[in-house]
Amino acid sequence: MIENRVDLQSFKQLVSSAYLLFDHTI
Repeated sequence: MIENRVDLQSFKQLVSSAYLLFDHTI
């Protein structure tokens, strides 16, 4: 369960980073 939560947090951070990069690119 803990691993799943960490994975979710990492995924959220990755999505946030990608979104920010996309916003900066456009």
